[in-house]
Parts: sequence; C-alpha cells; structure tokens
Amino acid sequence: GQCGLDRGSGRPHMAPSPSVPSQPWTEAADGCADAPPPPPLPPLHEAYRSAEDSLRREHSPPPPTASGKSTGTKASLSSEAWHGELRSGWLFKRSGGSVRPVVQRAASVAAGTSAQRLFWRRRYFVLTGVHLSYWHSEEAAQSERAMGTLQVVEVDDVVVDGVEVLLHFAAPQHAGSRERTTLCIAGATPEEAEEWAGAIRQATAGRLRSMLPSGWDVGTMLNGHAGAAKRVMKVELGPGDALLSTIQDLADYTYICKKTRDRRGQEVPVRIEVAKVVCVQNVGAWMAYERARERVRERVRTSEAPPLIPEVLTASTLSANPYAPSLGNLDEESNEQWLFHGTRVAAADGITDSEFRMDLAGTHRGTLYGKAVYLAECASKADEYSEEDDGGLCRMLLCRASLGSVLVQRDKKPSAPELEAACRQRYDSLCGDRWTAVGTFREYVLYESSQVYPEYIIYYRRMYQGELLQAIGQFTPEECATSERARRLVPHAATLAQTHPDPQARYRISLLLGAHAHTVVPALASCLKDDSPLRRRTAAAALAHIADFTALSRGSAISTISEDSKDRERTNPLSMAVPALVACLPDPNEAVRKAAAQALEQIGTVAAKLAVPALAAQLSDPSEEVRCAVAKALEKMGGEAAGPAVPLLAQCLQDANVSVRKAAIAALGQMGAAVAPALPALIECLQSESHCVRCAAAESLAKLGPFAESGVPALLECLSDENVGVRTTAATALGTLGHYAANSGHTADALCETLLDCHEGVRAVTATALGRLGKASTVPVLVEALKDTSEDVRKAAAMALGTAAMRPVAASSIPQLTKALKDMNEDVRKAAATSLGAYGSVASSATAGITACLSDTTVSVRKAAAIALGQIGNPSRGTIQALNERLKDPNEGVRKAAVKAHEYLSRRRQESGHTGHEAIASPASTSTWLSMTESSEPDAPRAPPSLGCLAPRR
Repeated sequence: GQCGLDRGSGRPHMAPSPSVPSQPWTEAADGCADAPPPPPLPPLHEAYRSAEDSLRREHSPPPPTASGKSTGTKASLSSEAWHGELRSGWLFKRSGGSVRPVVQRAASVAAGTSAQRLFWRRRYFVLTGVHLSYWHSEEAAQSERAMGTLQVVEVDDVVVDGVEVLLHFAAPQHAGSRERTTLCIAGATPEEAEEWAGAIRQATAGRLRSMLPSGWDVGTMLNGHAGAAKRVMKVELGPGDALLSTIQDLADYTYICKKTRDRRGQEVPVRIEVAKVVCVQNVGAWMAYERARERVRERVRTSEAPPLIPEVLTASTLSANPYAPSLGNLDEESNEQWLFHGTRVAAADGITDSEFRMDLAGTHRGTLYGKAVYLAECASKADEYSEEDDGGLCRMLLCRASLGSVLVQRDKKPSAPELEAACRQRYDSLCGDRWTAVGTFREYVLYESSQVYPEYIIYYRRMYQGELLQAIGQFTPEECATSERARRLVPHAATLAQTHPDPQARYRISLLLGAHAHTVVPALASCLKDDSPLRRRTAAAALAHIADFTALSRGSAISTISEDSKDRERTNPLSMAVPALVACLPDPNEAVRKAAAQALEQIGTVAAKLAVPALAAQLSDPSEEVRCAVAKALEKMGGEAAGPAVPLLAQCLQDANVSVRKAAIAALGQMGAAVAPALPALIECLQSESHCVRCAAAESLAKLGPFAESGVPALLECLSDENVGVRTTAATALGTLGHYAANSGHTADALCETLLDCHEGVRAVTATALGRLGKASTVPVLVEALKDTSEDVRKAAAMALGTAAMRPVAASSIPQLTKALKDMNEDVRKAAATSLGAYGSVASSATAGITACLSDTTVSVRKAAAIALGQIGNPSRGTIQALNERLKDPNEGVRKAAVKAHEYLSRRRQESGHTGHEAIASPASTSTWLSMTESSEPDAPRAPPSLGCLAPRR
C-alpha cells in the first residue's frame, strides 16, 4: 500500500494503494512471437496519470532546510518523479521464467546474435514512479493494457552486466498464474542499460523514501553495496555522534545491579561501556513494523487498559536527556518505547538482517511467558542474555516496540498459554513484572514479532567492580575535571554506592569515593554544569552521598578540626562543589533543584556562607518537594549562619502544603537566638488545624530551649489537645525545656493532671517530664505512678524519681523505689535499681533489695543491680558475696558490671581512710581482670586472679 504522512503529528501511516484497474498478466503470448495481440481496452495511461497526480498532491516534498539536513519527516519523491513517466523506450526482455544458470548463460550469449529470438523478446517499456510496465508496441501503450506491470517499490536489487539489467524483487510479483521474483531486460548498448538501471533505482528509491525514515541510504542498498542481505544497510555511527553519548547515558541510567538465574552464576558487571553503535536500515522489517504499529494504534484508540505504572524506565530516562530526539521520535498513540534485547553474536546479525523468529524463541534462555519476543527496560537485564566474542565485545539490540495496551502480570508462576490467549484477545503486549513478584526486573513480551523493530546494534564491553574502583582511584584532579570518562564513571560509582545489592560492595565503593574526594568532587562539580538534567541530578545525589558518608563533611566533625571557617573550607573537599550546587538551585528541572538542596543539606555548615541566601530564595519555589528540601537544608545549617533565612521561613509557616510547613518549623527550631522575629508565628502554629503541624511546632520549641520560654503557656494548652500525639509531644517539650518551663507556676500542676491522662503513652512521657522539673510537689504524684497499670508508666516514674533534678527533693521515694525492685516487669526493676544507685549512700536502706536483684533472671537487671551496689557503697557481707558470685556470671556484661562495682567500693574505701568494709581485689587487679574478660568468650566466665571473698575489715 501507499505510505502517507499524518499531517497532525508528522508520523508515517499506511494508506491503500491508488486504485489501478485489475488485469490479468498477459505474458502467455510473450513466449511466442506469433501470438495474437490482446483485445483493446480503455487507455491505461489515464489511470496511471490520475493515480500519480493524487500521490503527488499527498506526498509533496517538504521545503529544504537552511542547512540541507533532514527535517526528521518522511522523505518523498520529487514532483517530477510522480508526474507521468520517468523513462520509456524499446528493450529486450528475456522470455521464460527459468532461473537455471545454464539457461541464463545461453541467453546472455545469444543476446545481439541471430539466436537472440530464442531467448529475448523486444518490448516497449514505460517506467513511472510507481510501476514498470511493457507492451508489444508503443501504440499499444496508448490504448491497450500492459502485458506486464511490476511495482518498483518491490525492487530490492538492480544489477548491470554489459547490456543486461537484472531486477530482483523483495516479494513475488503476481502475474496471473505466474509469480516473478526476477526480471532480466537488455538494452542496445551498455550505456543504455546503465541509464535504465539508474532510472529504475531512482524510481524505487523515491518510492521507498516516501515510506521510510529520512536519512536512509536507499540508493546504496539498490546498488548492491549494502551487504549480503537485500535492502538492508548497517551504518556505524561516527566517534563524535551525539547519539553515542545518548545511548551510553541510557545504558548507565537503566543499569541496575541485580542477579537472576538467567545470569547462570556469572559475576554481575557494574556497568557496560559502549564501544560502537550500528544503525540498522532494514526496508522489509521497517515496512512490516509500520503496518503493525498502525494496527496497534487503531486498537489503542478503542482500548480502556490503564497506563503502565511506573512508566517504562527508558522513557523516564530519555525524558530528562536533551539529546534523546537524536534517537528518533516515538509514536505516543501506539505506546511506542525504546527497549533492549540481549542476544548472541550471530543472532544479532540474523535478527537485524531479517526479523525476529518466533520458532527460535527459548533456544538461548527460557520462555516463562511463552514463545515471544522478550525485551527489557534495564540494560543489565538484557546483558544477561548476551555473550562475549573473542574480542570481549557483547551485542545488544536497542529496539522500537509498539506496546499498545499492556497486560501486567505479577504472579510468581504465570501460566504462559493463558497469558498469550488473553494478550492476543484484548491487549497488544505483556509486562512480566518480576520486579513486584520476586524483586528483579520487568520484561516486556510481544507475541507479534512485527511489533518490534531492531534499530540499533550496541557493541559494548562489560566493566566489573574491581575495574571500576581501579579506574576511579587512578584519576588525577585534572582528569576528573576535564575527562568525559571520569564524568561518567564517578556519578555511576556513586549511584552504585547507594543501590548495589551487596552491602559490602556499597561500603567499598563509598569508602573509595570518600578517600578520593579531592579528585572525585571536581568531576561531580563539572557534571553539575552538564546539559543533561539527568546527569546534573545524578551528580548532586552523588555529592550528597559522599557528604553523608564522609565524616569530615559533617559540621560537628569539621568544627573539631578548626574553629576558623576558612580552615574548615580548606580541609573539606566538598566545599569545592558548593558554588556549582548553589548554581543548580534555580535549575529549570525540578529534580535537579531538589537534589542540589539535598546535597547542600548533607554538606552542612561548610556550605552555609554561600548557600543560605540562595536557599532562602528557593523557599518560594513552585515545587513543594523543592521547598521541603530547601527548608531541611537550612535546618542542617541552622544557627547564626542561617539567620538571614528566618523571615522567609516564617512566611513558609503559612504554606498550603503541610510538609513544607513542618520542614520550615523544624528549620526554625535550629535557629537559636535568630528565631526571635519568627517566634510568635511559630507559637501560633500550636493552634494549627493540622495535628502534624502542632506536633512539629512543639518539637521545635523544645529545641530552642531558653529562647522558647514565651511559648510555655501555649504548650501547656496543648496538654489537653484532642490528639494523643500533640499531648505527647507537648509533654515531652515541657520536659525538655526543664527549669525554663518550671519558671511558669502552672507547669508542674498541669503536668500532674496530665499524668492522669487516659492514654498510657501520654502518662509515660509526662512522668519523664516531671522528673526534669525538680519540683517537690510532684514527688507524691510520681510515687503514685509507680503503681500504674502500664509498665511503661511505672518505668518512666521510677526513672524520673532518680534524675539529678529530683534527687534533692525526692529522697522520700526510696522505700517505694525499693518495692519497685520486685515489680513483675524487668524494665521497671532495672529502672528502680538504676535510680536507687543514683542516690548513692542515701539509698543504703535499699541495699538488701538491690542485692536480691543480683540473682534476677534478666541480664539487664543484674547489671543495673551490680552497678547500683557499687554506687551506694557500705556493702554487707552478703552483698560482697553476691558480687563475687556475679564475677562468674555467664554474661560478660554482668561480669564487667561486678568488676565496676568492686572499683567503686575500693575507691570509696580509699577515700574514707580505710574505714568500713575492705575489698581484697584492688582497682589495678580488677582492671587487669576486666581486660582479660573482654578478650574472652562472653559465655565462658573466668574468676579474677587471686580474688578471694570480700570480708569485713577486722
């Protein structure tokens, strides 16, 4: 059929051939010179002319561009090619259909001799842009139907041998009861033969160009110089072609290091390096694909299948690549996608020379979903099916695939026959979602091979982990800043450091990047200026990972090196990337802006001086995710450095997005004294309609400490909030503020009332908060809480009574704490022992109860009891014996605690002038024994050397 152009989208579409009166092939008389001529019919040239005029109007050529390059649309014949005949004249046509070599040689020898009439017939030929036809005579061409009419679009080879021209057709030419695949004609001279051959090539090329992508070298294909396959040409891309970089990016960003059984036990490469790319120009395969794509497009228009979520990985990758159009435009209506197909060396050539063969499906790997064409969105998945040649090169095909309506299959053990039947009835393709089923990859399965066109052959080498690490380790700072290879390997390694399935591999790669930060960071900073948003985003994410992994990049670690900010900037290599990251904050791409803000957050205070003004400006970014990331970065920088951003952060407290408001509130909580202008707005957030915002505001006020004292009344009101989380957070905040909150006369009373809350979590944090106030009036309430039905509340109350703030006023609670040593819950017993030990000698009345805990079945209780006895001092004989027994405890932690108790007791004995009880073991001997136990097995107790029983001083 004819090929037209969709005027709206510029996409090619198949249309019916121009109507030509059907006629039988009148070749029967051609074998006999005396055969009568056919009966006259209406003139045929008028039908030709009408059809050609229609085609000329439909396929008028586009205006040439200024550069003379292709505009990306289908090429078309010139108006002269479509208008009337291209060439006409008398030629000899070899008679008969024999293709035997002996007959062909005899016919060639007879040409131009008296024996010529045995093999050749003189005919009048007319060549148009559509057909090659011939008649008995020139007069018959004006009034009679042709003896033979052949479509020039089917010519796939034109060979000239002297005066002979041999035409070969891609598809048999039907001629009544006869089919032709070849036609041999001869001119009077070799020059005439060359002229006819050139004209036929021109007509065929012009006809094909209207049906093929622009830029295809149809002329070379018809000259017989393209290769062994007919109408197939393979063009290798030049070294400087932008398409090479695009395909390498596509391979990098779709490479996910996962291993499936299709890998067959082989090591998983960490990357593939594209060596060369060959563009495949296969006329027959493309025309079949065009027809299939049109069928899919028509079905999709009436389909109600939901879109694929998430979208195909190659599509999301190319959408962020400015050079993606160099691959070629995709047809959205047929859901056309770029997908990979890994295969063997020989199969790559076989597929691109002809087409995918369904009968060979499964001969190289399994067919989980039946016999079909299997494609992958991840280059690493396609690599599982590739094999290396002798030179270490593998082959992978990058294919166009018209997916249409996609049936998604997530079962671990799918039924192939049922899926194929369902797909053929209602869908165009199948997505085998092994990602969801078993955590590996998604594969795309097409049961019609014509829906796939292999457009590129990718020749590549596999790169393994050791090679990648070695390459990065050998880069110099100059190479990292200027080398394209470094700009590719470093971001890829940083991505692997976050996504590799092996934690040891992640650690090794992260360690290498951190150790070579002075050379790696310049490469990443250079990538931040790249034209590709995907590369800029990846580079920013890589810097964030390095900053997070490298201890030197953290503000606390840096501040210990030098108090001078200039020294910090000089010692931190990540400071070199700060200007480039700041430049990315107003990037047109949302993902890049977000990644840049996250990287600055991880770098922290080192970036504050330069980054804070730019970050503050981005608080009005149209993207909610970017505003959140910016607020978190300001939170990390905090303090005086981020003070200029406080007014803009205060404005964010009115943001429509809850997440943005929470992030701004958290940032204000780190501003210290600089928060003053925004403090009223922050306190007002405690009345927000969102409980999440109220919780965030309470947490920030707690972090502000003395600067949030004016917010205590609002926090007290939150203790009666309807939301449990808000009450819990408010109580915790009041406890964190401690004596700053205690200055308000109502704080203790309000918390005591909250200790009766119906929710046990609220009561527990309230008990903890009361322990930080240090008010004597709260002691009876906490003592009563030791009887609470909730073990968490009892534990919190026991710990609260032993805090430094409560001990001066809560000694009266020691008897109740002693009773808590027998609580049914082990955590409560441990908390009671810990609090009693904190009282020291004041809690000597609890020694017997704590000594009994040395035999507790819980390890943590025994450890707490041993330490408490050492803190209290003045042990009895039974206590000393019990401590000696714990030196042989099966648990190493308990043994260490018992040794620590002996050290406490010995120190107290020395400080008191050798009064009281005497421990035979000295601190030196117990320390020596402690070092021995640390190197021993935890479950193999060892007694200290020369350590007898502890006896009272005589």
